[in-house]
Amino acid sequence: FIATKSAVSLMLQECKRGHDEYPFVVQTVSVCAFLLQLVFYAWQTTYELGCIHGMMTLLSAWKDMAPAVFYSTLVALSGLLQTISQNYIDASSYIVLMQLVLVLVAFGDRFILKKETKFVLWCLIFLQTGIVICYVNESVHKTVPGAATVKSHSTQSTVSLMQAVGIVVCICAECCSASGAVLQQKFLQVAKPGLPVSIKLWYQHLFGAAVIILTTFFEPGNVERIMQHGVFGGWDRQVFLTMLCLWLYALAASSVTAYLSALTGAMSAVMVVIAISLFEVFYRGKALNAPQIFLIAALVMNSVAYVQLKERRHSDPKR
Repeated sequence: FIATKSAVSLMLQECKRGHDEYPFVVQTVSVCAFLLQLVFYAWQTTYELGCIHGMMTLLSAWKDMAPAVFYSTLVALSGLLQTISQNYIDASSYIVLMQLVLVLVAFGDRFILKKETKFVLWCLIFLQTGIVICYVNESVHKTVPGAATVKSHSTQSTVSLMQAVGIVVCICAECCSASGAVLQQKFLQVAKPGLPVSIKLWYQHLFGAAVIILTTFFEPGNVERIMQHGVFGGWDRQVFLTMLCLWLYALAASSVTAYLSALTGAMSAVMVVIAISLFEVFYRGKALNAPQIFLIAALVMNSVAYVQLKERRHSDPKR
């Protein structure tokens, strides 16, 4: 999960080729990845239940999939709002704000899924968020020296207003992402226990692909580009590999939520910031200072402690 999510972030950066926007409609990459998911889960269903029985069960399960429509829409809406927010705030602020997802998922795990959480686990969750925020701030201060720039009052007001809009949109995206992940876990692990998980995930990605296709038409530029250059306009080998990596990430993310928990996925997603930084160190020759190395070590130890405590709770028969 961490490897594929980090790879998707890095490969999407490479796909821009130094430009401000992608040379292709980015929704086409997501839709193709979701279509591969549909093929995979259809194969898994027929493999487990048999070809005829599996397809009949898959097609007859549509009437029980109303919750999947709701949380799939929330997850897709979260991605759209995240993209919009990045037009108003810088990357470092976006990464810091997105750490709130972990805290929101933790609250959802406690109050929606009704799972007991020890005080120590709460401390580790907030510590995980704090470590990443400190790491991002350290990276920003290291990259950009504290040189003050003089701006007019009107310019400062405009920038502040844009940042405020970006922060509000980003927080809305976090709420959609956290609630969608928690409701997804509840549906996959609790609702209709006799129904195979692969069928639930098939419908989830079907509704998700439909929402992504609909959001594509919200931007007139996307429609014009598709009409002029086709669905795969601007695609090359790099984009195709990115799509395959996105498919593997979607597969891993769904498996983590279905068989572990949304909170585990949120904790793992925090590690992506560190994974990308380590990639830049070993591949691009970027240097890390002592505070950054300390924060990376602290984040790894905090994650290990969280996993150990979680495993201990799952193995305790009294729980």
